[in-house]
Amino acid sequence: MKIERYNLYVDPPPPSHRIIDEFFLLVSKRTRHIPLAYILKKTYFAGYEFYISKGVFIPRPETEAIISCVCQFIKDTNRKINILDICTGCGALAITLAKLFPFSCVIATDVSKKAVQIARKNVSLHNLQSRISVVNADIVPGNLHEKFSLIVSNPPYLTGNEIEQAEEEVKKEPFYSLYGGKN
Repeated sequence: MKIERYNLYVDPPPPSHRIIDEFFLLVSKRTRHIPLAYILKKTYFAGYEFYISKGVFIPRPETEAIISCVCQFIKDTNRKINILDICTGCGALAITLAKLFPFSCVIATDVSKKAVQIARKNVSLHNLQSRISVVNADIVPGNLHEKFSLIVSNPPYLTGNEIEQAEEEVKKEPFYSLYGGKN
């Protein structure tokens, strides 16, 4: 309805037919197990908002453990570090690390052109274009000659059997971002 939540309680406007139709369209998508992040076109990671769309892996709260480990490993947040984020997806790890380490430079890679497009959009939304480069590459670009203080990754890690047994919402995410091989 494009109004503040408190207005729904204080002075609720009558919903139009268009709003009612949109609402039931969204409900219909959820009943087909389309992930909420894809429906809303946004997700949250480490307290930051990210644009997301179908065809890109949705970052999980469990991945925030990587951020915690990095902060334990590198205590000086003012240290100038080079970071490589492999399998960046929507760019959540790269962007969060760039925000936590304001003097860092980040190269984020992904094999998916769609993921690269979404990660670049998120880099722009967070105004980090001067410090984060997003590259379409399988693991590491061939022409990369830099040294890194930190390499992070949240690569595909599920087996085929695990994907088959996963929740329906997970199965709506790109197979290549889930499937890590037979073992």
